[in-house]
Amino acid sequence: LEALELERSSALDVARDVFLFAFYASGMRFGDVCCLRRECVRGDRLVYTMMKSGKQKSVKLKTRAKEILLKYGLGCDGESPFPESPFVFPLLDPALDYSDPFFLRKRIHARTASVNRRLKRLAEDAEIGVKVTTHIARHSFADLARRKSNGDIDAVSRALGHSRIQTTQTYLKAMDQDAEDDLMDLTFG
Repeated sequence: LEALELERSSALDVARDVFLFAFYASGMRFGDVCCLRRECVRGDRLVYTMMKSGKQKSVKLKTRAKEILLKYGLGCDGESPFPESPFVFPLLDPALDYSDPFFLRKRIHARTASVNRRLKRLAEDAEIGVKVTTHIARHSFADLARRKSNGDIDAVSRALGHSRIQTTQTYLKAMDQDAEDDLMDLTFG
C-alpha cells in the first residue's frame, strides 16, 4: 500500500494514510483514528482516550507515523491541507455536533464503510491477495508486534489497550497458522 503513487489528499490517499497510521500507532482502532484531535499529538507521543474502554492511551510515535502526521500539518510549521478541522484526519465533519454517542458511532460506521471500499481498491491496485479493511491494520500490528517481541502476548495486549489478555489471544489465534509456517521456514529453511 505504501508504494502506491496516489494523488495527494485524494480520498484514496487519505484511506491509505489512516490505515497506515492505525497500524503505526500501535494498532489504533478506526473509531479512535476518526475522532483523533490535533491536541492529542504531543511531541513524540500520541495521547488520547480510547472510545471503547474510556482509558487513556499513550503511544510513542515512530518515524512513519510522524511522516503521516506531517502530511496533515502536525509536528511541523507547514500549512495543513485541512486547517478548518480540529481532527487530525478529514474523516468527520468538524461542523457537526458529536456529543450524542449514537450519532458519532453512526458517522464512524459510515466512514468505516467508505474507507473500506477505498482500501479494497487500493489492495487490488497493490496486488494484495487478501481482504484489507480498517480493522486489518489492528490485527496486522498485533501479529507483527507478537513476532518482534518473541511472543510476548502481555506486551502486545498492553499495546492494543486490551483489558484482558484473553482478548489478545483471540485476536492472534487467526494468525497462528502463519506464525507456525514462519517457524517451519525459519527452522528448516
